Amino acid sequence: MGRLQIGVTALVIALGLPLAAHAQTTLSPDRAGWEFGQSVATGRDSGELAMYVGATQGNNLIAFRAGVLDETDTVPCSIGVMYQYILHGNAPLRIKPTAGVSVAHVFSCASDSDPRQGSPSINGTATLSGGVRIAMFSGKSLAGSLDVMAYVERLNRVTLTTDRTMRGVMVGVAIHSPRR
Repeated sequence: MGRLQIGVTALVIALGLPLAAHAQTTLSPDRAGWEFGQSVATGRDSGELAMYVGATQGNNLIAFRAGVLDETDTVPCSIGVMYQYILHGNAPLRIKPTAGVSVAHVFSCASDSDPRQGSPSINGTATLSGGVRIAMFSGKSLAGSLDVMAYVERLNRVTLTTDRTMRGVMVGVAIHSPRR
C-alpha cells in the first residue's frame, strides 16, 4: 500500500467516524412499545365491542383481540389477531392515517345456565379498516389516542351460501407507550 492510499484511508476514517457517530446519536431507532384498547364497530346490520392488547414498533401494531358480536340469540364471542399500520407512527403529528386488518374465530359465550346456548350462525370474521388516529394526550410513560375508521367485514357463516359483507364505522380508544 502506497503512502497516498494510507493517507486517503486515514483521512476517510478521520472524517467518517465522527459523522457516523453523530448519525447514530441523532437517528432514534424504532423502539418497541405496548398498546391496549377498545373499539366499537357499528353498521346497519351488525356491531361489535372488541378489546385488544399488543406490541408496537415503528408504524406497526400487532395485537390479540377479543370481541362480542351483537347477534343476541347465541351470545357470540370472537378471539383473533389484528394488525394496524399507523403512517408516521413515531412522528409528533396529531392526526395520522391508519389502516388495519383483523381475523377472528367466533364461538358461543353462553354459560350452561343461559337459555341462549345455540351455536352462532357466524364462525369467523375478517375485517379491513381505514381511517385516522388522533393523538389525545402524551406523557412521559403513557399516551392516548382516538381511532375513527370505516370498515368492511366479511362474516363467514356456517353455511357457505349465506356469507355476507358488512360495512360501517369503528370508533376506538387506545392507551399506549409514548411514540417519539
